[in-house]
Amino acid sequence: MPVCVKMLKHDLAMDPDFQRNFRNEARLIASFDHPNIIRVYDIEERFRTIFIIMELLEGLALSDLLKQGQNLSYGQIVSILMQVCQGLSYAHSQGIIHQDIRPDNIFILPNRQVKILDFGVAAPVGSEIFDFIGTVYYMAPEQINSDPIEPRTDLYALGTTAYEMVVGKRPFSEDDLGALMQIHLREEIPDPKEAVSDIPQQLRQERYIGGCRQRATF
Repeated sequence: MPVCVKMLKHDLAMDPDFQRNFRNEARLIASFDHPNIIRVYDIEERFRTIFIIMELLEGLALSDLLKQGQNLSYGQIVSILMQVCQGLSYAHSQGIIHQDIRPDNIFILPNRQVKILDFGVAAPVGSEIFDFIGTVYYMAPEQINSDPIEPRTDLYALGTTAYEMVVGKRPFSEDDLGALMQIHLREEIPDPKEAVSDIPQQLRQERYIGGCRQRATF
């Protein structure tokens, strides 16, 4: 059957940290069985590098849809969010936090099924991560502070992604990454209704998730 093969580049294969993260992703996903998480079939170590053999997906990453300027209906946005939540709920039930939920890692198949990609920086619930990992634009305060991560870490990133789907841009577009981290620590995600006046009340309803300091847009 057709598959996708993900290979660790040879220069990175010489780096123990990259090797560890690559193996971590493969082993984690290989143990998962959920329709909203990409399926891994096998892991091979040959030619002094590592290969992950996974299902071949046809479709587009959410980031590609947003770059193309495609306007997603509110129904499509809710469907995407619900499916990602289902995949995350499964991962969290296995004690794993993704840590890098963003449009690049959300893949949409032609039948509108959603798959979560890239568990390369995933870690167990409660981990204190002192390496700078994840993507700053979607990074939760506890990641920035190297505090223990938990399910709300992924929900914060998904809430930021939801804002981007609704409004068409990220809530914080600060180019200075240091300043951006401070914004994530100190400010709430803006109300999307300020940018999109006709957003349904149910979609913009404020919900504080697990005591999170920030507002989620779903």
